[in-house]
This record gives sequence, structure tokens and C-alpha cells, in this order.
Amino acid sequence: MSRRSYVWYVEPLDKKTNGVIAGSFSLEIPEVKFIKKRIDGDGRFLNLWICPFTLITALKKTKRDLGLNFRIYSQVGQGQIRECTFLYGKKRKRKKKKTAA
Repeated sequence: MSRRSYVWYVEPLDKKTNGVIAGSFSLEIPEVKFIKKRIDGDGRFLNLWICPFTLITALKKTKRDLGLNFRIYSQVGQGQIRECTFLYGKKRKRKKKKTAA
């Protein structure tokens, strides 16, 4: 049985994020390429950057510090491109500690 091959995409939602991806990452990582891709289900066109998963994790780690705004998409094999909401995670609510009264 063969392993699934994933293609990862980043959609920058503002000029600053696009500049960060275009300026720093596309020069250092040769796999980073800009494309305009149509999403099959919606029929809309998106400006996406193809990038390795290591770049996805680097962007997620620096998102708050650099003030980046983006969406992450993935494609399994030749399948449909879908937004990856599972990578964002949910914040867990902390239980309040009971104090002695």
C-alpha cells in the first residue's frame, strides 16, 4: 500500500503576509511557488503559495509575533483542495480551581 502524498497551500489574506512568504521563504526554499488555483467545489479562484509542511509549521509558530493572516489548504494526491481547519486547534477551557471557603 502506498503512502498518501500531500500538497500544502497557503493563502495570504493581506499584503504583509504575502510579502513575508514571497520575500523570505520563496528565496530560501525552492519548493515555494505562487499559483492561482480554482477550488473545485466553489468554483472560485484563490491566490495560493505551494509550500512544504515545514513552512506551514514555521508560519503557524510566527503568526502571532509577526501579525500574519493566512489560511492553510491541503490536497491529497490529485483530489480536491480543502481548507485545513484541523491544524488551528481548539482552545481548551481551563477548569476553575475550587477555593476553600
